[in-house]
Amino acid sequence: MSGLDCDVCGSSDFAGIACSPFGPVSFSYCKICATNGYEPWGTLLTAVDGRTPLGDYELWFQEMIDRNLKFHNKTWEDLQLEAQEFWDDYFHAMSKEPCESCGQAYYKAEEYER
Repeated sequence: MSGLDCDVCGSSDFAGIACSPFGPVSFSYCKICATNGYEPWGTLLTAVDGRTPLGDYELWFQEMIDRNLKFHNKTWEDLQLEAQEFWDDYFHAMSKEPCESCGQAYYKAEEYER
């Protein structure tokens, strides 16, 4: 036994470490999560921008997101809201423009062009 817990569900039934389909990052998975393609919630937040409709993504991506939403007992609206907050916080932290209310560096996500 490796002593590693599943990064998706927390199970101690460790099956292995694998790369996520959502980016260049690896996680430890139990057999159930690995077999079903379940990913950590935080990874899903970084995979979407919080503004694009689910139907605008590639079909494989839509299916992967839908499967994970069901597993995490969340909706597309939950994911979009949390992802938008994540990216707004990210741009707030990474910007060189001062925020009007707090004076910290800030960059509005709406102004970011991908």
